Amino acid sequence: TGWAFGSPGGVVESGVVMLKLPNEDADVAYSNLIAWLQGQFSERRDALGLVVKEAALPLQAYHDLAASASSIVFQHGLHGITEGMCRRFGLECKSIDTAKIRKHFIGARSAGGRAETKRAVVERCHLLKLMPSNSFDDNRADAIAVWDYACTHFGPKGVGQRELHLFGE
Repeated sequence: TGWAFGSPGGVVESGVVMLKLPNEDADVAYSNLIAWLQGQFSERRDALGLVVKEAALPLQAYHDLAASASSIVFQHGLHGITEGMCRRFGLECKSIDTAKIRKHFIGARSAGGRAETKRAVVERCHLLKLMPSNSFDDNRADAIAVWDYACTHFGPKGVGQRELHLFGE
């Protein structure tokens, strides 16, 4: 999963964390997420004020994707752990619809199919110099898009990107 951290108007730190291997059970991911969040929240205790994450998909979306019951439980389990850890550390946690984040970040809810939309988010990260040009991880890019949305919508008024970039310029 991708993560991004930083203050509005500041430099973003970002990366990805592997919660489990494809053949491992969900409880491995749950345990690793708890440990990772514990470490991050403890290390950054004085700098954290708000955690913003992509919202879980609505149940109808899982139906449309023909997702298995275990996939639904797994995804919602990760969200529940994140929200519970935020509560434990006294952090406000907000969940934002992915389409809203993409509309804010790339100007559209979608850039076509899943692959095209993911590519558009990565390209926007590169354009804004928010992610190294040699990094193409769409999970990292999605996390940066969430960070950018959070800075704009929940940060001090007037904080945002210093340059305006239109039409991929």
